[in-house]
Amino acid sequence: MTTRAQATDPALTCRLLAGEGVPSKDSVGVRFVLTNAGSQVVHVLDWYTPLEGMRSDMFKVTQGSTALAYQGPLIKRGQPRRESYRTIEPGESLARQVDLARYYDFGPQGTYTVALDTRIHDVVLKASELPRARSGHVALELECESLRIEISR
Repeated sequence: MTTRAQATDPALTCRLLAGEGVPSKDSVGVRFVLTNAGSQVVHVLDWYTPLEGMRSDMFKVTQGSTALAYQGPLIKRGQPRRESYRTIEPGESLARQVDLARYYDFGPQGTYTVALDTRIHDVVLKASELPRARSGHVALELECESLRIEISR
């Protein structure tokens, strides 16, 4: 059973930033940054987040009112392993850049909006509890500000 983490749980914040290079329909870099703004070490399951790479449809990409279809892999999951969790010390951040042009068809020139459309599926405070079975997962909703990207070529 997945539940929402309580207010006493760690303060994780996320940001989406424009990646390196000039965006084009063939290369749209987006950098995901997850920061532990709390005072305790946290372990986060990286599934369905950019931290593990693009293995699911975790972004909502639109041009105006038109949503771009995700064209990448969709991975079926079993139970997580210890390696699927990332440790974030207080005040530290984890980051990963992904090239959305590999997974979404950026067609004409224009302005696109990129929003994160996922959550952390399990947040663990004690390393001794890792890995935790899916039935014991505690999810944490992520609220990242969306990113506007201008494609000019």
